[in-house]
Amino acid sequence: MHPDLEALLTLQEKDQAVTAVDDALRGLEPESGALAEELAAAERVLEAAQRGIGDAVRRRDELEGKITTYRSMQEQRRQKLEWVRGAKEASTLMAELDLARSVLAKEEAEFMRSGDAVTEAEIKAAEAEAALEKLREAQAPRREALAGRRDGLATEREQAVAAREAAARGRGMGHAMITCTTCHDQLRQTTFYEPAHDSGHDPLTGWVMAADPRS
Repeated sequence: MHPDLEALLTLQEKDQAVTAVDDALRGLEPESGALAEELAAAERVLEAAQRGIGDAVRRRDELEGKITTYRSMQEQRRQKLEWVRGAKEASTLMAELDLARSVLAKEEAEFMRSGDAVTEAEIKAAEAEAALEKLREAQAPRREALAGRRDGLATEREQAVAAREAAARGRGMGHAMITCTTCHDQLRQTTFYEPAHDSGHDPLTGWVMAADPRS
């Protein structure tokens, strides 16, 4: 075998080793992505539950403010009723007091339910947080194994790249006449150390050797 071709094939082998490790690293992405999405889904559930607490608390506080206002207005009507002398005006105030009392009772009942809603939201958030923690614990061995495989492949890739660079430095193409079979329609040949290619062509496949006319 021509020494230059042998050097080229060695370089190709080293380059393929780097590509194989890169493929193996990409092969870890689906598992890593699935773990991340599973965890993200549990985190979204927790975030929604925590927002539910905030919404329930705001609703309870709104109702509490309304009840305070209604009670203050009722007290003002009672005080006004004590000073009223006309029967018609007193009758009107009494009707307003009865209506306001009914409205206040409904708001107070709603306020009680809002307190229960806060409690339920807090329970739901606690359950979501516990589920998230349980998922993290369940994923830990898989994540650790995945990280170990990734670190091993990263080390392997460093070694493969170093070997490829060493082969590239030592291959010594010399002045061989080289033609790319993929670019043969252009009849491109070179006697330079790095043969020319079409744009985007893999530089490590499809080479044939020709004798150097100067030898």
